[in-house]
Amino acid sequence: MGHCWMRTPVSGPLAPYVPGFAGELASRGYSKWTIAKLVRLGAILSRWLEEREREADELSPALLKEYLLAGHKSWLAHAYSSCLRTTAWLSARDRGDG
Repeated sequence: MGHCWMRTPVSGPLAPYVPGFAGELASRGYSKWTIAKLVRLGAILSRWLEEREREADELSPALLKEYLLAGHKSWLAHAYSSCLRTTAWLSARDRGDG
């Protein structure tokens, strides 16, 4: 049976990280529905980055603030914390910690 999050197409600079991110969330006990919601939020962020010709390694709290101020305020608190979690995971992965 496929993963629920796989129903969300993700394009842009974050697309290669989705399987690892979803797997990490699953290993930490997140429900499949929470993982799907976080992947959807990541897909929106990834498309926004792609539209601005930004790369995944450019994610930072300042860039995420720009994203939210650009009108992506639905689920604001959840989205911001999810984005920070994604940024932390990407950073740890790049360092070889995750």
